[in-house]
Amino acid sequence: MRLLVISALMCANGILSGCAAVMATAAAHSAAIATVAEAAPMVLAAGAVAAVAVAGNLGSQTETYPPDTLGAYLHEGKSAVDVLVRGAMQDQRESVVVAGLQAQRAFARARIAFRATLDARIGVLAEPERNFKSDMARVLADLNSASAPVIKNAGDRAQAIADKMRLPEGAPQVRSYGPVFLFPFLPFQTINVSGSFPADYANGKVPQLTIDGKSYKAFTYQAQGLAFSIPTADIDSGEDRKVVWKRAELAIPWDGMPLFDAFSRAGYENFLLIGLLPHSLGRATIEHRIETVRREEKARISGEFTLDRGGAAIEESRCLALSAQEVSDGWRIKPGSAAFVPKGSADGKTEPEPLDAGVQSENERAVCWRVRSRENAGDGELPPWRISARIWRDVKESGVATESIDLNWGRKQGFRYAAGSWKLRYANLDGSIAEIESASLANPLVRIQSDAASVTVSTYPF
Repeated sequence: MRLLVISALMCANGILSGCAAVMATAAAHSAAIATVAEAAPMVLAAGAVAAVAVAGNLGSQTETYPPDTLGAYLHEGKSAVDVLVRGAMQDQRESVVVAGLQAQRAFARARIAFRATLDARIGVLAEPERNFKSDMARVLADLNSASAPVIKNAGDRAQAIADKMRLPEGAPQVRSYGPVFLFPFLPFQTINVSGSFPADYANGKVPQLTIDGKSYKAFTYQAQGLAFSIPTADIDSGEDRKVVWKRAELAIPWDGMPLFDAFSRAGYENFLLIGLLPHSLGRATIEHRIETVRREEKARISGEFTLDRGGAAIEESRCLALSAQEVSDGWRIKPGSAAFVPKGSADGKTEPEPLDAGVQSENERAVCWRVRSRENAGDGELPPWRISARIWRDVKESGVATESIDLNWGRKQGFRYAAGSWKLRYANLDGSIAEIESASLANPLVRIQSDAASVTVSTYPF
């Protein structure tokens, strides 16, 4: 710490050139490199190789700042997120864990980016620090929401805030993020850490990952990445319906400038968050509306028609026509079903005495009969008649069908269900029931994609 102060004084008096880089690197270095965690779940590579994230606490845990200063605010903010993430791990709210780690990363990077103003009073902060404080206040409020989409959005915003802040150049940096999810059915897990690291290490020392007191040396170490292999049995606690969370310490041997050794003793720490998944998320149900068509049919009969006088042959046309309301309701005349119905007849006749009758025209809205009195019909009133027909319409009826889905890891299932016609239900690991009716990326373990004509349900890794 004394060397840090000396370097700061030299910068203030113009003794050193490149002071910003020197102080930045000083603030970043640790014997176990200080890095950050950005909580985007990473996809397993071929051969069940997992990508991991390192969550780093970039601020010295032993440094303290007076109340109402930026340093105090950053410490309090990170502490609040720490409590939130620990509670979320206990309560099996993995979406909060993911978003919380993104917020932790933002606070960690802010401590380095604003290292020169950590002692500044809140009331006199410069615009970048004020904007950060305002933005993170909204992030913290949304992290405590009961809505998974709101929580995810808060994490995404925190990640964007953190991305604007650069870590010091030259120091080892981890660029893959977490938490990393591992599978219980693999005997070994290969964990890849991408970033910028020393190309080689002196005296046979190599990076190490430590979980529950057991250390694992990197079996591959290059300037762009590290790889560790750990037995799944070392982190499996036998939980069947829970994520088993483990904190893994990451140590990177590095002999940088001497001033870093003093600073590294100020309380820096590095860790990655591992989540060993249960064997399955169980089952889900997807409900979707279905439409069936039912055909209705019934008899339709006209009013009474008459020919007013007999004697000479008289010919007229009469029609059965559907009303405008009937047509609007979908009714249509059944082809070939029309019948001539003389008075007193229940069944209808085509040639009643003393009338001749026959179909003159027919369509789906009307049927017309030509009626002619016979020459020998005599005088007087002719018998009345009616026209009957069968009418029909198709009636659409809505119902709900339910289908069961296995939520095994790595599964992807598509359904040809139109947008707005389906609802997905499944049990979260915390026991709550998720009900989803549109595309959703809020759950880091379940992804719902939807368009106008279909929906796809995928489970991690996507």
